[in-house]
Amino acid sequence: MQEGDRAGLRFRQGQQLSANTKSVPGLGDGKPFTMSITFTLEDKPTGAMSGLYQAMAYMQSGFRLVIGQNMKPNVELYYGPNQAKYLAGKTTLELGRTYELTMTFDGQQGRLYLDGKLDGVIDAPPPPAYNGDLMVGNAGGANYHLTGVIYNLKFYALGVGQNK
Repeated sequence: MQEGDRAGLRFRQGQQLSANTKSVPGLGDGKPFTMSITFTLEDKPTGAMSGLYQAMAYMQSGFRLVIGQNMKPNVELYYGPNQAKYLAGKTTLELGRTYELTMTFDGQQGRLYLDGKLDGVIDAPPPPAYNGDLMVGNAGGANYHLTGVIYNLKFYALGVGQNK
């Protein structure tokens, strides 16, 4: 879809993009990384959450970035069998507004930034290496799909503020 000078992909009714994580910095090696996504929500989650991005084996390794029923961003981190941590954002998102959400793992902490402002922090290393499938626009559960537009999705091998 084209909106002014910005192009994006609209996701509805369970549509998603799928790929493999092998070429994504940080995910394949469990090292510090930063991920940034620019998106607009067009509807509230129909299930427990709306998935923006998922690269994980549930309750094993990897992570997913979601918008909860409370309309707040969350990162679910998986470190091993039934070992999870949750990085919760504080800001309630509005429908129809475009946001930039950035999460970074520097080796000791995970941080969530919304439009450049710190929105959540947790003591946690990066998720362990995950080399499987990834999804954009879905979170791998019943009705965990996004209804909205994703304009940008970027990964960096280093955390925010580190030299590239």
